[in-house]
Amino acid sequence: MVDGKTLTRAQAREAILALLDEARQLVPSERPAELPGAVNGEGAYIPGWHSFEHVVWRYGSDIWGLLTEHPALRDDDDLCEQIIAIVTNPAALRGRQSFILACGSVKFAAYAPQIASQLGDPDVEGQALSTLIKMRAGAYAAQVRPLLDSPSGFIRKFAKRYLARYEGASDGVGLS
Repeated sequence: MVDGKTLTRAQAREAILALLDEARQLVPSERPAELPGAVNGEGAYIPGWHSFEHVVWRYGSDIWGLLTEHPALRDDDDLCEQIIAIVTNPAALRGRQSFILACGSVKFAAYAPQIASQLGDPDVEGQALSTLIKMRAGAYAAQVRPLLDSPSGFIRKFAKRYLARYEGASDGVGLS
């Protein structure tokens, strides 16, 4: 990871653009076949990861760190749209998780529909739900409600938290 504290805002932006480019180059043009996985202690199926997923995930994590160190970059529409392009690319599989988490700010609330569209994807639905809570995006109770039956305890927990805050919200933005 590049130390975002030692970079200027412009340097951090260039570093993010380079990481986005590297991530895009690693993501296959079509969604690859699933690898064999295992069932965890909660009874949830945990799929195997392709090697590119780990690297893409790391790039998203590095971007998240740079956005944390330089929060003004969250106002950069070009950067945000490039991040969202990876978020919404199912061929990136679980590598998208960190990109979704990097969007966990009210500054990304305009992209809540794209994040919410990931709720049906088991590769990233927990991260999408966590991010919607952080965005204060409260208009997705209907999409979240089925997650109360998830085999994953952390997803059920976040679904309960989301619904407790936003059940019945219709304007897309929560108040808490």
